[in-house]
Amino acid sequence: MYTILQPERHVTAPSAEEYDKLRSAGARLVLLEDPRRDQIVDLVQSADALLCAAIRVGPDLIEPARRLRVVAKLGTGVDNIDIAAATEHGVAVTNVPGFSTDDVAEHTIALVFACAKRLTCLDGATRGGDWGVRLRTRQDTVAGKILGLVGFGKIGRAVARLATALGMQVLAYDPLVGRDEMLSFGQTEPADSLQALLSRADFVSLHAPLTPDTHHLISAKELSMMKRTAYLINCARGALVDEAALVEAVKSATIAGAGLDVFEEEPPKPGSPVLNCPNIVVTPHCAAHTDRALALLRQRALRSILQALRGQWPDNVVNPQVRQSWFDRISSIEGGGR
Repeated sequence: MYTILQPERHVTAPSAEEYDKLRSAGARLVLLEDPRRDQIVDLVQSADALLCAAIRVGPDLIEPARRLRVVAKLGTGVDNIDIAAATEHGVAVTNVPGFSTDDVAEHTIALVFACAKRLTCLDGATRGGDWGVRLRTRQDTVAGKILGLVGFGKIGRAVARLATALGMQVLAYDPLVGRDEMLSFGQTEPADSLQALLSRADFVSLHAPLTPDTHHLISAKELSMMKRTAYLINCARGALVDEAALVEAVKSATIAGAGLDVFEEEPPKPGSPVLNCPNIVVTPHCAAHTDRALALLRQRALRSILQALRGQWPDNVVNPQVRQSWFDRISSIEGGGR
């Protein structure tokens, strides 16, 4: 029988239908609850597939896993997985792109409104009996404002559609997307540089992947380029932003505020400065947590695993260069018998 190891709790849970599919495929799911790292290392040695979300998957898990065929990410970003180590050992890594594009785009716009309309401030004051807050607090108008998108992939484009419908002007910067392609997308205006975008936008929304090149893409220097009335929105990856610099920029009124669904450390510690900054609206990395998106997420991750267990090249492999060594590894595993 095949073993699928899920070494962490996740917002999704296996359904009866999932267990039926696994039984039909001759597989079982081993779901762990807050295990020690050494326990994971021990169990992964007999695993055929690894189903993971946020846990770090490095050489210490990949090297001893002699039967491992696939590491399937419950999500899109794979920055927590050592792709080089997986490729070196002939292990395919899959993700689930596009499962929550519309949901994350909607959450991004929700944070735009939360910042512009001062919703958390007004909510807290009203609940506390401070009706006079309505006379002291001024909200911003969203229509006509410039939304700057840093990254113009699927989610960035979905945000652009929503923002355009709201009457916002959309400006986008993405060095991986050609100017002509960007111009062909509705009313989106290409920015020549990140600096040009930051200096013009009323809202700057991040939609870039986390790589060594984009770590702290937004730091003190970039924040100083933004308008004093501008807001930073991040529903992508926490480490795109230098949080200490962001908190200082908001407190010093270098920018007006921020809306964050992701953090450098998750969950942030209770005393984290970012949680105690009143002009930063925060949500707990939940932009994709809708019933529809989560159902698709688990179904598609499981589909990639079952394909790999059948010896088929799985969907959504992020290290396609491993293909030949992967098939060689499968032959070796199956040649050794189950």
